[in-house]
Amino acid sequence: MAGFSDDQYAEQPDVLARITAAAQKHGSPLGSSTDGSISYYLRSAEYIGPCDAPFGTVHVARLFFIRSARRGSNVPARGHTFIVFLDREFAIRSYWTVDFTLGRLSVSASKLLLDDKELFNFAHPPANGQVVADGAIQPTPQWK
Repeated sequence: MAGFSDDQYAEQPDVLARITAAAQKHGSPLGSSTDGSISYYLRSAEYIGPCDAPFGTVHVARLFFIRSARRGSNVPARGHTFIVFLDREFAIRSYWTVDFTLGRLSVSASKLLLDDKELFNFAHPPANGQVVADGAIQPTPQWK
């Protein structure tokens, strides 16, 4: 567990390295790759924080990837953003594809917040197992 509290002390200070390693291990679309002509790579990673859930700690992160145009092309690259949900061992269990401008994500106890408003609460997940984020229906992250 990262174990962050108000003092921002981390039990495991390598949390971002563990998240990026988990993304690479997960593979497509969360793993960086190239075929020699086009590259797809992690451009930035942000650790949102740990969330308490009935099934254990959920670590939440935002990953931003770039898919290049063909080498030497004048076509612009494209970006892809994912919100990833990792278990206490930092294995990716679920992810959402979202717009880069999703907003400011944060956590508070069992709640995932978007711009300081509750997006959903792990302690009381929606009965239908879905959340609307970025105008799209996303699955509520759950595992045993």
